[in-house]
Amino acid sequence: INQMFQTEGLIRQPPVLDLLLSGPARDYDVSIVGNRNAYTNSVVSRERPAGSDKVIESELGMTWPPEVYSLSHVALPFPPDDPLYGTDEKSENPGLKLGRLALRGEVRVTDVPSSAMTRLHWNPFHTYFIDETKHFVRTHSNVAGN
Repeated sequence: INQMFQTEGLIRQPPVLDLLLSGPARDYDVSIVGNRNAYTNSVVSRERPAGSDKVIESELGMTWPPEVYSLSHVALPFPPDDPLYGTDEKSENPGLKLGRLALRGEVRVTDVPSSAMTRLHWNPFHTYFIDETKHFVRTHSNVAGN
């Protein structure tokens, strides 16, 4: 959740994800990507290793896009330059670009619900997501002896 929208009164409830970074030690790692604070679009990673109560904060060198208030689970695997789901105008796609689609008109005229079109279809932090996924696979494939 982009906390800038929360401070502007547009997000209903404070995010509960930060609760995962506190409390008793857990049996699993927790990594949360979000604003450095509620007054900047700069993004950091907050990681809490399994068995620890310490939180490690790392700058990602990324920012929230100004019009994005949260990520959608649908967006996670898609980079901004994905030809169908991305927002990059330079990516080649001869048809519909769902990542940049902005439907305007009367409610219930289209076959696609308007709520589906407000969902973010691409991940602005995709490079971080891929790097972390590769790190996870490398770490756990060594554990398994593969």
